[in-house]
Amino acid sequence: MVGEEGKVGWRRRTVAVLVALCTPAGAGHGVLGRWQRGLAWFLALLLLQASLLFTGVAGAVLIVVLQLGSIIDAALLRPSSRGLPSTGRAAVLAVAFLLSGQAAARLNRRFIAEPFWVPGSSMEPTLLQGDQFVADRTVRTPWQWQPIERGSIIVFPDPQKPEQDFVKRVVARGGDTVAIRNGVVLLNGQPLERKLVGSCESAEGPTEGGDCEEYEEVLGSRRYRVRHDLAFAHEGRFPAEDGRCPQGLEPKDGGCAVPVGQLFVLGDNRTNSYDSRFWGGVPELSVKGVAVSVHFSLGPDWHVRWERLGQPVR
Repeated sequence: MVGEEGKVGWRRRTVAVLVALCTPAGAGHGVLGRWQRGLAWFLALLLLQASLLFTGVAGAVLIVVLQLGSIIDAALLRPSSRGLPSTGRAAVLAVAFLLSGQAAARLNRRFIAEPFWVPGSSMEPTLLQGDQFVADRTVRTPWQWQPIERGSIIVFPDPQKPEQDFVKRVVARGGDTVAIRNGVVLLNGQPLERKLVGSCESAEGPTEGGDCEEYEEVLGSRRYRVRHDLAFAHEGRFPAEDGRCPQGLEPKDGGCAVPVGQLFVLGDNRTNSYDSRFWGGVPELSVKGVAVSVHFSLGPDWHVRWERLGQPVR
């Protein structure tokens, strides 16, 4: 009889491990009737997920470690002293953990932090193609603890294809006037401070050609690099010689005035970016998040750029 009970216990423990492998931390414990212990693991997981904005790569690593720890704990744990729950009850507990974990993850990505991939080169040298970064979602309603600052890198829907996302830098807010002369951004008539850094260089080495330069640009408290490739013909000036502004922006003092409630954005790869110079402002309410830090980066030849992990997005 004892041997038979032991077999039942081992079968249930095996099921618990399999459940733990496929569900959030703590679900496997519920299969063994140790739901309180499982709840502790689950709450720890939620806490780590909610703190990703502050913990970055270290937090992501801790989440993986916690998940593995919960699996090992479920494998070594004895069933509850009150006996194993029925198969039906164990299944309900496992499903409850799974659904709760999925709901919590969706809420976290919707309101606190969400990862985004960089699909192109328009934000080089700040963000490289293949970077994955965490975006702060608290800039959106209902939180919106602080306004989006000039110099921030934001994620928002492509104005022409809303199902796709764009990543650009905010250079002006509603009420500002923007112009560009010889690559220099003029904000409300004043040129942004900038200095030449040198020739263009990427994480994979120097870029081809000698007509590419990088500058350090200063906007508010932010210092970042921008790229100018003179081989691109559309570098020119903004607005164009005829003084016309993109739709929604009005000519003013030799530049374009940004409507209240909108943002004027540029790519850091200034001569190779499709941005507000072409289609106008971005409604503040459409912003999905502000880039915080890079937590993964994959190069064009599928190698991991380890040196970029954990870098803050400036």
